Amino acid sequence: MSAALLRLRWVLLYFVSRAGLLLPRRLIPTRLAYAVAVRVADVCFLCFWRPRRNLIANLRPVVGDERAPQVARSAFRHYARYIIDLFQLPVLGIETVRARTRFDAWGELDAVIAEGKGTIVVTLHFGQQESGPAALAAHGYRMSVVARTLEFGPIDGLIKEFRQALGMRIIPAERPALATFRCLTRNEVLGMLIDQVDEGEGVVVDFLGGRAEMSSAPARVALRSGARVVPAVVVRDPEDDTRYLPVIDTSLTFERTGNEEADILALTQQIASSFEGVVRRYPDQWFAFRRVWRNGAARERATNWNDRFNHFALEAANLLFRDLPKPVSYAIANVVGDAAFVLRRGIRADVEDNMRHVLGPAAPAREVRACVREVFRNVCRYYADLIRLPRTRPERLMSLEMTVEGLDRLRAAMAGGRGAVVATAHFGNPEVAVQISHLLGLDVLVLSEPLNPPAFNDLVHRLRESQGIRYEEVGFKTIGHALQHLRRGGVLAITCDRDIQETGVLLPFFGEETRMPLGAAEMAARTGAALVPAICRREGNRYRIVFEDPIALVSTGRAKPDAIINTQAMIARMESWIRADPGQWFVLERIWKRRRGGRAGAANGAKMAAPAPETAGARRES
Repeated sequence: MSAALLRLRWVLLYFVSRAGLLLPRRLIPTRLAYAVAVRVADVCFLCFWRPRRNLIANLRPVVGDERAPQVARSAFRHYARYIIDLFQLPVLGIETVRARTRFDAWGELDAVIAEGKGTIVVTLHFGQQESGPAALAAHGYRMSVVARTLEFGPIDGLIKEFRQALGMRIIPAERPALATFRCLTRNEVLGMLIDQVDEGEGVVVDFLGGRAEMSSAPARVALRSGARVVPAVVVRDPEDDTRYLPVIDTSLTFERTGNEEADILALTQQIASSFEGVVRRYPDQWFAFRRVWRNGAARERATNWNDRFNHFALEAANLLFRDLPKPVSYAIANVVGDAAFVLRRGIRADVEDNMRHVLGPAAPAREVRACVREVFRNVCRYYADLIRLPRTRPERLMSLEMTVEGLDRLRAAMAGGRGAVVATAHFGNPEVAVQISHLLGLDVLVLSEPLNPPAFNDLVHRLRESQGIRYEEVGFKTIGHALQHLRRGGVLAITCDRDIQETGVLLPFFGEETRMPLGAAEMAARTGAALVPAICRREGNRYRIVFEDPIALVSTGRAKPDAIINTQAMIARMESWIRADPGQWFVLERIWKRRRGGRAGAANGAKMAAPAPETAGARRES
């Protein structure tokens, strides 16, 4: 766009804005203003081809090719509502902001601020980004925001007027250093954007399956000031678009290694990862009008043939085999598992590496091969169980197919309303175990890993939740839900044997170090919940659930060292299960990844998915 045309656009925008200010904004009903804005947004969606194209491309890895245009149109509409609020809220006042905000985690935020280190609230161009700082200001928090100075002065001044009227102090992004550090030294709240960066000026991180460039400024300021980082967004309530739902993650912690640039990258990665869940949950509130992906990785991930095949295979199995008797389903699963064992050489090599660690280097090749074949069969039995869930009554499952041991241990650990983190591994079938939880008197929440493609993810979740069990995808909003659930005395089900995001710590596992997640131990420590190891072992066509004695949690006041010690105790329990029956440990990805200098299986082609519940906290904790 030429400089003259760009200036003309700014001038027109300014005069349209000024004309809008002449309207009696206090007298115009918000819903009427929204209705008009939505129609304007539909016109803009048709006319503004470049932001439309960028947004659709950014959304494809999140929602799939078919849904991306529809979700992008909805995002244009949400952005139009955001503009209406930007004009109306300064006139309606902070009491309106207070009334529209629904948030019950002020205590968690107060606890962070009470540490006295200063607090950096990091956000995205998402939802109702102005009302977040406004809500903090309305509730008495001293709030400053770092914002770029717009190139057209009159518009820049107008936006600053709006923000200042909502109680925000503006720090120019072009010269933020002194003001930001003064703000944090006074233990105030500082708002910063992580996705506002020119190409080549940030750091490249993994985000939603691809590589995206994010601003390093929040991490740099946090590391140099010692301030706490709190990722946060404000979501517009899907049931009432005049209501705002702030979502914060107060659990993010980080320890320096002494290498500043490496620490900046690692902390930025943690911040980016913590946003993934909320973007997946509310993709139409993500205002990604600029190109996000720095390479084709996300697009390739979204259209990966293996992901599509997994979805097709599960859909076909769900249609063809869901009504078959269980022995017949298992017989078919064994045949399919044997075929996959022969054909999927890359995956087989990774599973063989895992089995070598479990069985020891001296184990005969025949024994290793037999265990690997059984792993493939168990994965296929897992899918057979999954498609049968909607037609399996929990009462029948419990009375005819399930044996439960150690329930008294779990209940004793939860005495007095205490919550419990039930920690397990990808072993046997933890999926069927949670289906009878309400019959055992347990209020269970399961955290799960987002799967690709989105249609496959939706199908798996639909099957998992068919009996009313609550599953939530790992993300910073769901971690908040999990912590609240534990504090209310609920049970949180987690797997602990895979470091999904490679943000865990190096710990010995079967005699060799590999990265392991600390989420289960950390959440138990933070909430006072018990940490109870449990497994669901296959025994032919039946299952045996075993709740073991709780881990005796070490608590010295040093959060991360304590979590490491407690996780090591949990690892020892997992090792005993897996050694007893290694063929039931259905992990298809190489666990000891560092032996190959990077992500396991990168040279072996695509992976066959085994979507069991995943480890909570893996996306945030260092």
